[in-house]
Amino acid sequence: LYAINAIRQPRNMLAAGVFCGNTFFSNAGAAAGPGKCYEAENLIGIEIKPEDAARAERNVRRIDPSGVARVVAADAVDVVAGFPSQIDLLYLDADGDARRGKGIYLDILEAGLGKLPKGSIVLAHNSVNAAPRLARYLEFVRNPANFASSVNVILDCEGLEVSVR
Repeated sequence: LYAINAIRQPRNMLAAGVFCGNTFFSNAGAAAGPGKCYEAENLIGIEIKPEDAARAERNVRRIDPSGVARVVAADAVDVVAGFPSQIDLLYLDADGDARRGKGIYLDILEAGLGKLPKGSIVLAHNSVNAAPRLARYLEFVRNPANFASSVNVILDCEGLEVSVR
């Protein structure tokens, strides 16, 4: 995740479903904290559970006291839909309600689709172990009418779908 962000250097990166902040900072670390390799405008982690968001924010502050990387307690669909700028990288690892689970990825993506410029990247965790729940999402991002390319990268048993707009 760090390498993708270090190479792409997104000005605005949003990460949905950050839990305690580990994967969020794997994305944000290229532009935050010691050793950052570029300047970003917004690095926003989104966690719907306030107690998890607070823990993630505390963890991020230990590494990045500047505040460029930050975590908010909110619904990712709402944050993405209301984000005022283009989104250069969107990371998805959120859980919806019992009915949708990881299937919420498509809702989050659709909320921000118009803000994803050509060349932007969407990373979707759990593309292997949650593939049945992600079927509609994977069909959407693999459709050439929606994304220039999309590939399932299997780095671990959970998988990561990497899609380029």
